[in-house]
Amino acid sequence: MYATQPYLELRERLSQIWINRYTLLLMLCMVKILLFTSSLRFSLNNSKVHVLEECSNIEHYYNILRNGTPHYMGKMGNYLVAHALEATVESLLALLTSLATVVEVVAHFMIELWLGTYACLLFSAAHGAVEVATNVTEKVIGVANKTLIAAANELDNGLDGLSKVLNKIIETGTKVSHLFKDDDEEHASPEGQFKKINLTIASLRTVKIPESVNDKLRSLAEKTPDFEDVKNKTKGLVSIPFQTLKNEINGINATSMLKNRKLMSVPPIDMGDAADGVCSANRDGIESVYRNLNSALIYSLVATAVSLAIVALLCLIPAAWHEYRQWERLSALRDHERTVDCKDPFADTHSSASASTASSTRCDVIQNYQGVFHRAPTLIGEWVARHTAHTQEGALRIQWLLAYVLSPRALVPLALGLAGVLVCGCQFLIIHALRIQLASTSTRDSLQRLETDTAGLVAHDLSRWADSTNAYINGTEASVNAGLLGWVTTATTALNTTVAALLADIDSTVDRAFADTPLHRPMVTVVSCVIGNKLRAIEAGLTWTHDHVRIALPRIHTARLRDAVAEPDLPTHPAYTAVLQSLSDRLRHSVDRVLHQCCAAVRIELYVSLALLGLWILQTPLGLAMLLFKSHCRRRNLRRRVP
Repeated sequence: MYATQPYLELRERLSQIWINRYTLLLMLCMVKILLFTSSLRFSLNNSKVHVLEECSNIEHYYNILRNGTPHYMGKMGNYLVAHALEATVESLLALLTSLATVVEVVAHFMIELWLGTYACLLFSAAHGAVEVATNVTEKVIGVANKTLIAAANELDNGLDGLSKVLNKIIETGTKVSHLFKDDDEEHASPEGQFKKINLTIASLRTVKIPESVNDKLRSLAEKTPDFEDVKNKTKGLVSIPFQTLKNEINGINATSMLKNRKLMSVPPIDMGDAADGVCSANRDGIESVYRNLNSALIYSLVATAVSLAIVALLCLIPAAWHEYRQWERLSALRDHERTVDCKDPFADTHSSASASTASSTRCDVIQNYQGVFHRAPTLIGEWVARHTAHTQEGALRIQWLLAYVLSPRALVPLALGLAGVLVCGCQFLIIHALRIQLASTSTRDSLQRLETDTAGLVAHDLSRWADSTNAYINGTEASVNAGLLGWVTTATTALNTTVAALLADIDSTVDRAFADTPLHRPMVTVVSCVIGNKLRAIEAGLTWTHDHVRIALPRIHTARLRDAVAEPDLPTHPAYTAVLQSLSDRLRHSVDRVLHQCCAAVRIELYVSLALLGLWILQTPLGLAMLLFKSHCRRRNLRRRVP
């Protein structure tokens, strides 16, 4: 009954039903739920610690939201109000300057309309008379000089022959006189008299009316007073008070006219301690919430674990029944094989030797089944027994022990344990790689940039807001100028075109009527005095109106707005400085805490895998204990049989 076989019998099989696949699956589910619960508790504890530790920061940001928003809105509003008032004063000063310019131009126009017209006509008449006289005198002098020179030339040519005859007579008389007179009487000779008459006739060729008369007339024409001189002098006298007024207006500083911006109230930022804030005042309530969550988590874990344990115990019943049915079938097969009489047709049926030989060569069917369907454990057991056992009984014990340790049920925790150890090793490698990356230079640089980019992001957002607001102001200004003042541009452009065409027509008409005549310039002057100057003044006024009549709305300057909102003299709060300085440390600590949590979870998984390996290793002492128990029972039975 207690003989050792190289395979497992029913009791030995039933000793391993607790490591069936269903029980192991439920045990793994329990471990998974335990890991999940542990992770959840760790997360809740981290959340609790984080919330309680960051109460001061929460209160700080809450104070910024509660008190900082009115503060910065007040500063921005004060800047916008001051900027709007400054722009209003500048617009008013520009309007006063424009009004002074308009009044000055109107005064110039009235002077030119009433006084300038008569003065222009008077001086134009004088200038025209002088110019006509100058032109006539030039022509008369030219004709007279030309005629006198021609007559002198003809007279000189007629007397040329007489001069030659007289010269010969004079030469003859000179020679005769030298014979009868001495040298002292030479000057009273007829020769000298004839020479003087000849000289007076020759000088007629150079007689002409002097051109200095034309020069004097031209000088008189150039010295004739001009309308432009009088007009410019009059405008200069009239412009003096207006220019003084405009200089005084331009010298006014719009900013200095405004009151000090510090007089406008700005709500202060409460940078005090946050001990009496919302978070700190409800610290007990926060802890109570986390205690309730942990209690609910523990109750859920206990209920789930008990339920799974009960189901795992219930799974032992079908496993035991399956092993029992399997053993019954194997036993029936073995009994059937033993009862079959396999006789040799050539052997002696009455020979006892033949029966003894058949009995000794008969094999165990269960052992054959074990060798066929569990080949690896059988071969390993036979190989180990062949190299270590010295007796048949020892070989059977070794084969049985290896069959027990390497049974299909015992191999399940072995496979799960080895797979778990491999997976845990891979997870530890991944966590180690993440820790190396966390401590790398690139991560530190990224965290430092995260700390220093806050001011840049705020400035960028403020610049984007200013740009969008200025774009809206530009569109509104263009719409107002086009909708309300567009008719001014259209009207001034049309009137300027009409005035320019009228001036061109007047000039062309005067040119056609008086071109190449002495009256051309006087008529041009008269027309300019009566009509042209007025039209040109109107054209200049329309051009000025076209260029200056428009609405210019004030723009928002990003740099000024940033300077107005910023507070360089505000004392830095230690809590705020600590928040900025510890930002990278808190991020690094948070990531390291997550990695630590993952490492703890992987460590638990490794312990579970090692526990599964321990379950498989536990089969060895259990098998040895069962072998010892069977040997003890066999020896006790032998002692009972001995009389």
